[in-house]
Amino acid sequence: MNQEDTIKKMKHFCMTFPNFSQLLGYEKMIKQIIEHDEIMKLVHDLDWNLSKQIQESAVSKLVNQINSLDTYLLIHPFNKCTWHNAVRVIELLGYPKNKNALPSLIYLLQDLNWPGNEKGMNILSKIDRNELIPLLEIAIKDSFNANDLTWLAGIKHFLDLFPHQKKCRSS
Repeated sequence: MNQEDTIKKMKHFCMTFPNFSQLLGYEKMIKQIIEHDEIMKLVHDLDWNLSKQIQESAVSKLVNQINSLDTYLLIHPFNKCTWHNAVRVIELLGYPKNKNALPSLIYLLQDLNWPGNEKGMNILSKIDRNELIPLLEIAIKDSFNANDLTWLAGIKHFLDLFPHQKKCRSS
């Protein structure tokens, strides 16, 4: 998929899921794709259809080069072939450097069969619930408004697997 097609699809996604799009920073991401051409080329090289050498090189370079503010660029909804490796990068970056990628991991809960979903849930399970709950609330609102029962089921599945995330700690 070329850059123009990606931007077109992202604009459509922004209109369909406005709250979650804002959380994911898609409006900003559209501009960033154009401005961060080198990072986007490395994200493209995460594609599992490319050679293992290219994929591993991209993982390594992204872990060493990506700015923590730009980690939301790692997963976008239009190239599932990169998601597994993108989640690996997010995991290797660790928290708090991967903080801006957390909404993207919640996005992966839309379908439990999507690449990177299981590892993404494991990453989310290690995030402090006080930080995670507001992100989940936005996702629940968007999935409810879009009548996306599969996404709601994915969020429920995550909460069932990691019940310690259900309740916020008292202050």
